[in-house]
Amino acid sequence: MICIPIACPDIKDIFPKIDKAVSLGADLIELRLDYVKNLEIDLLKDLKKTHYESIPIIFTYRKSSEGGAVNIDENRRLSIINDLIELKPSYMDLEYTIKKENLAQLVKKCRDHNVKIILSFHNFINTPPLTVLLDTVKQMEKIGHDILKLIVMATDIYDNIIIFELLKQVSKDKKIVSFCMGNFGIVSRIFSPFFGGQFTFASLEVSTAPGQIPILEMKRFHELFTKTIKNNNLK
Repeated sequence: MICIPIACPDIKDIFPKIDKAVSLGADLIELRLDYVKNLEIDLLKDLKKTHYESIPIIFTYRKSSEGGAVNIDENRRLSIINDLIELKPSYMDLEYTIKKENLAQLVKKCRDHNVKIILSFHNFINTPPLTVLLDTVKQMEKIGHDILKLIVMATDIYDNIIIFELLKQVSKDKKIVSFCMGNFGIVSRIFSPFFGGQFTFASLEVSTAPGQIPILEMKRFHELFTKTIKNNNLK
């Protein structure tokens, strides 16, 4: 499965971009609402009427320290997230690094509004050892979630192997999204769903993270790999 993040400064541009992403074969849409200037929650209400039923929507209002495009007071950011949950998207992305008591409140609100939770963790510096990542997963499991998301930065090609092993071990009984950012991490971006990842990310027009490739390229890689596997199994 492929998720396309949409990042627009003008909220009115979101609607045609969702239509374009769907036409190109996206399975999910992530709205990076931290990119929107002068975010007006009321303007998102029309989105529910026109698009929620056609494709799952993830709302993300990312903090700046984890790659967000807006730098505001954390209490104000959490207040906006509370308002976004009330619009009942398919998923709400919540950072694991949110202050414990605040995170617990947001998790409860998601549950009360029947909104699924993607609990996310980002490391923009490197890829920690597998043991560290597995321990991070154990700590994240203590928080309410539906999907765990661990995204790290690849500093060499071998970091992808760490992510593949993480997916292999964790995806046996948990829903997880994990891959490496950066040019060295493109391998895990492409192949993480084949190792148990719930979905990966590809760009529409604007990349929202290092190493993100366009959806048509991602689909070509997936189709080629799937075809190769199928042909080899037939021999």
